[in-house]
Amino acid sequence: MKNIVMKYFELWNNRDLNGLASIFHNDIFIKDWESQSRGIEEALAKNAKIFFDFPLIKAELINTAIDGNTAFLQLDIQIDNTQSINVVDIITAEKNQITGILAYRQ
Repeated sequence: MKNIVMKYFELWNNRDLNGLASIFHNDIFIKDWESQSRGIEEALAKNAKIFFDFPLIKAELINTAIDGNTAFLQLDIQIDNTQSINVVDIITAEKNQITGILAYRQ
């Protein structure tokens, strides 16, 4: 689980949509404080929009706890050079594919 989580953040920080597609389950569910998506196409479109709207965005992993196929992550999301937000992600995975991401803004 730790490997898939680290790979996800590497790909996300590099804005690698093809890489994300390779680790997202076809029926991935993503929900954050503003929207939700189901399925790989919606998930990739959601991430593409984030990358377009916030070209300097980066996620810094602060703390991680893993229990089986679920990871609990404390993040500092750098929106740009002056803004950041604290976020908690809950990521679930099966067979090295991410099946769900729930993101909560603190």
